Formats: sequence, C-alpha cells, structure tokens
Amino acid sequence: MSEPPDLLTLRKLAIVRQVYLTATRQRGQPTAVSRLIAVVEYDLAIETVLKSVLAALQRRALGGDFADLIKQVRAALAAKGLPDLPRADAVQRVRSIRNAAQHEGRLPTIEEADECHVIARGFLDATLGLVWDLSLDGISLAGLIADDASRARIAEGEQHLASDNKKVAVEKAGEALEWALLRVKNALVGRGDPWARAILTEDAFGKPKASREMTASIQRTQETVLYLALGLDYGELVRFRGVAGSVVFTLDGGAAHYGMKDGLNDADAELALAYAAEALVQIESRVGTIDKPFGRDRWY
Repeated sequence: MSEPPDLLTLRKLAIVRQVYLTATRQRGQPTAVSRLIAVVEYDLAIETVLKSVLAALQRRALGGDFADLIKQVRAALAAKGLPDLPRADAVQRVRSIRNAAQHEGRLPTIEEADECHVIARGFLDATLGLVWDLSLDGISLAGLIADDASRARIAEGEQHLASDNKKVAVEKAGEALEWALLRVKNALVGRGDPWARAILTEDAFGKPKASREMTASIQRTQETVLYLALGLDYGELVRFRGVAGSVVFTLDGGAAHYGMKDGLNDADAELALAYAAEALVQIESRVGTIDKPFGRDRWY
C-alpha cells in the first residue's frame, strides 16, 4: 500500500507515538505499577495501530478478542496483496503480559516490561512502514497542538532531531512548554514581579525585615497552584527540566537556556519533545486557547 495517511489517520498515529513514548517514560520508573502502566500503554499503541490499519484498508473491526483482531488485519492485508502483518505472534505476547496483571494479579517484571518495549517498537516501525511508508520517529506530535507558536516550536524541534541536532531539539521543547506555562500562569495565579527579591515584613520586635524566604514561599505556592490547576504531574515536569534546563525569554523575542543536561542522547531529545507536546495538549484541554486562556484577551 505505502500511501500517505489522511489527516484523521495522522492524528491517530500521532496519538500512538505519544502513548508509546509515555509508556517508555513509565518503563524507566522504579516501581512495578509504573511497569504495568507501560505495558498497558504499549498494548494500547499496538491495538490502535491495528485498528488504524483496518480503517486504512476500508475494513471495520468485527469484534472478538485480540487474536481475532490480528486475524482480521492479516486477512485485510492479504486481500490488498500486501505482505503479512509483521511480528503478529510477538504482539500477542504483550497482550498476554497485560492480561496476567489484569486477570491474574501478577505485575510485570523488569524483563517483561523491557520485552514489551522491544516488541512494541519493532511492530510499530514495521507496520507503519508496510502500510504508510512511515517510521515511528517520522510521526510528528505537533499536529496535536492547537496553539500556533507552541506547535511551530515543537515542529522545529522535531526537524532538528531528525537532523541529529539534539541540543536545539531539546531547546525548542523547553521553549514551547515554558512559554506556554508563562502565558497561562499570569491568567491563573497572576504575574509575579521578576525584579522583587524580598518582601518587607515585621519581625517579633515590630521592626521591618526583608524576607527572601517569604518571596520564595509565595513563588512556590503559585507554581504548585498552577500545576494542580493544569493537571500536570510535577514529578514528570521536574524530570523534563532535568533534561531541558530552564529558559529565560528576552525582550527581542529570543531565549537563553541554562542548566541543560550534558551529553544529550536521542532518547533524551525524543522524550523531551514528547513530554512538551503532551503537556501542551493537557494545558490546552484545561484553559482552551493558550493565547487567550479562559477567553481572556490580556494574559500579561
């Protein structure tokens, strides 16, 4: 087949990539529950692609269990004269590991989570290539984002990652997310004074005292309220910033980056872009338009 996917299919495939990358982040966490979430999400990514293949081949899923779904996809591929579904037996192993937790109460081991990761990645790349001449890395997450400025930065980051420019890719991920957070922060918790270093208080003897601790406490409270209101996982955001560092936006429209992780690899850049895109979609689901959060024209 190897025909370009339509817009609806592209959006489905972008969600598949997002789910796969979220699973990969969960797999790296040190708990059995995180491994379970990873396995469930790998399985979800696989099933979504299988159903997308059926839709692309103008077939409807006829119900039944996971094995029936695979049979339907194989039959649809054969009817179009295409090669057989790659790794069809292997993906059923992912479903069996998921079912062991869901029906037998047995959480996946580290080895099983790693196995699911390898199977899912191989299956997704092979199937996307067979049906649409795509790879998983070639699917853009930018299409999930409504805000023009944020989407453009994520798309630019993906282009730099494709050119093996990992540093700029991570910079663009940081800029996209931090600029959006800055805009919605002012609408949610008010604009802070970047020049204020201390708040004037009274000590126990009634004398004025400049308190840096009070200023820092208010700033932390604002941030906590912001992340809770937006539904962001603070731990995930901290890990993201551990890779992307911090961003300072300049008056000329530029950005300066500090504290970025040394020795960035492909996985760092890929996950940074994926997390930023996922967080932006989450933010938009809460505030509507990032440029006009909650319909307000003035966010600054």
